[in-house]
Amino acid sequence: MAAEYFLDLGHSQFAFFGSATAGFSVAREETFVGTLGDRGFVVERNHAEYVLRPPYDEYSRASEDRTRRWLKSLPKPVAILCSNDEHARLLSFLCQSGGVPVPEDVALLGVDNDLTICALGSPPISSIDNPAEEVGFQAAGILSQMMAGQKVGRGVASIQPVHVVERPSTDRFAVDDALVQKAIAFLKRNLREVGMGVVDVSEYLGVSRRSLERVFSSALGMTVLGAIHRLRIRSAKSLLSNTDLSTATIAAECGFSNHRRFGIVFKEQMRMTPSQFRRLVRFES
Repeated sequence: MAAEYFLDLGHSQFAFFGSATAGFSVAREETFVGTLGDRGFVVERNHAEYVLRPPYDEYSRASEDRTRRWLKSLPKPVAILCSNDEHARLLSFLCQSGGVPVPEDVALLGVDNDLTICALGSPPISSIDNPAEEVGFQAAGILSQMMAGQKVGRGVASIQPVHVVERPSTDRFAVDDALVQKAIAFLKRNLREVGMGVVDVSEYLGVSRRSLERVFSSALGMTVLGAIHRLRIRSAKSLLSNTDLSTATIAAECGFSNHRRFGIVFKEQMRMTPSQFRRLVRFES
């Protein structure tokens, strides 16, 4: 999910930061690196064992200094997945103290969506929301079976993460092309306009539709319509998560012609319906 998210933002340089010993961190690192490796990308890596937690000893100080040097050495812009929100907060602090702008030079993404820790970042940190409640629910079910004397199969149950909760630490398409940047800014300002499409963007920029599509494909690996859909679905996810508005109202708020079209685009991008997404997010909260 982190790899796909960063690729959708147009990133081509990646890094991972986390623990070298914690099982969850190692698993996340291996999968992130492997997913991007399959696409032909190399992921820079660095590890630290919660260096800002007390006691702040010589090891902690040396680890923080090493991390600061690593951060400055990375090619920019770079998208960094952190093993959890605590590591993301540490990088946020080091970026702020070292004058490294987030998200312009470094896009930071944590895991667990700890609201307190994410809010402590400067700017607030995006994070992948993990289905902790679902894990507990399934674990309780297994325990109930065991207590009833039923046989429980061996193996690992894989539960998918919920979604990326976007905050300012990743709120930028990673493109240097001034035309694309201007186009994205125009799209954000006019996202609620029903029927806004490629022609509107090309006319605003004073370039042909073909030229605009070519630039978007080169810079972001997606069409202009793909970028419009991505921005609209991002807005819709926030409304589904944080309001009780109907899907029809949300569709209108996000610029879709009707709620059916909204449902089709949402399912294409999220692999679930808006209602299923809302139930999943509300269950977690």
